[in-house]
Amino acid sequence: MSWHCLECALCECGHLDEDVSLGGGDGEEDTQQRLFRSVADRQVANLLRTDDGGRRRKKTVAADSDFHYQWTDMVTQYSRRFLTKSGDKLVAISGLAKTFGRAIEAGKGERGSSESDQVVAVLPGKVVTVPSPPIAIPEGGPGDYVAGMWRRSLVASLAWVVDLHALQATGRRAHARHGGYCAPSWSWASVDGPVMFNLLEMAVSQTQWSDADYIGCDVVVREVVCLPADAANVHGALWAGHIVATGPVVAVELAVVPMTYEGKGKGDRDTDLDDFLRLGGVGGRCPCRVRTEGMQSFSVLLDVEQPQHVGYDKRGCWFEGRCLCGDGEACRYDRNSRYACLRLLSYRAEARISGGPEYEVVLFLVLRRVRDESSPLSDVDVDTYERVGLGTWATHYSRQKPFTLFSHGQSKTIKLI
Repeated sequence: MSWHCLECALCECGHLDEDVSLGGGDGEEDTQQRLFRSVADRQVANLLRTDDGGRRRKKTVAADSDFHYQWTDMVTQYSRRFLTKSGDKLVAISGLAKTFGRAIEAGKGERGSSESDQVVAVLPGKVVTVPSPPIAIPEGGPGDYVAGMWRRSLVASLAWVVDLHALQATGRRAHARHGGYCAPSWSWASVDGPVMFNLLEMAVSQTQWSDADYIGCDVVVREVVCLPADAANVHGALWAGHIVATGPVVAVELAVVPMTYEGKGKGDRDTDLDDFLRLGGVGGRCPCRVRTEGMQSFSVLLDVEQPQHVGYDKRGCWFEGRCLCGDGEACRYDRNSRYACLRLLSYRAEARISGGPEYEVVLFLVLRRVRDESSPLSDVDVDTYERVGLGTWATHYSRQKPFTLFSHGQSKTIKLI
């Protein structure tokens, strides 16, 4: 039996015992890159290159674009692979996280912006950061690495979404949650199946960025707690974790509606980005909607598909945001609903043509209120939620529509587990 990893190459015969981080020459670099590429995208392989003396070069991640784009792109590729034990996602990627963390640490002080600022988008030739208060991490906590994400780009990373198109290519039938505890619900690692992180960048690419445009972070992360299963390895498995955040929150109902609905014409679609989340015919999923007490209704994408629970007679009511079935009592808003939405990121672009409308995109989390029994280190007395999905809303150049989901919401501090 032989063993190959980024640290060593061993064989039980005793004839192969090599530290691949030492040695010399181009041959060793090739060995490292071959091993690395078996589990990660080649864009991160430069973190493992060696100098002429054969020792691993102290590669830094000075540019904000380096660490956010390279990491999320690697995770995107990693999420498309199959693990024998799906609960080992963070364990299997821990070696890469350690290497990446060392590069980030070495690059501190070289970036032009404050270390507490949040990276919210990586655009061609431009990285967008926004001022943010420092995120509190308890003594002995995870530092920069939190449940498969990095503190520096945590808010942008929270906007991950399941990738239904890639799911079909992998041969999986559906995304799923691991049966035991694997990661907090707000982490991509909590879901088995392909994910992606670049929805906001997709939106910006439709307008071509201008310096007059605006990208804002609507939520402030105040605290992060991740409890490793092994205190000696903060990059590995977790047994609990949460974040405390403040931002616009609105209570909503949630419904999975029948697949086919002809009430909206083709011209009513918002954008191609919104079509991605509209779900009709994608992966065979039924569409999912949230609506407020004022009956404003919006499309969302659940992390894990839920059974349909709205009949054909009510589907028009959910899509149109008003009662069409004639049964006003049945369409009445459920004040006992446990669902809510948290606004994450906003993008606004000035009109590209004279007299045209502004272009706006909003990303928001879909949450479900739960009892908190998993994060003993927090003494914050706030409502606790788990993530169940992500929503997006975008205007179309030819159709200006106001975004009303959070019109009657309020700024609120909550805990996500």
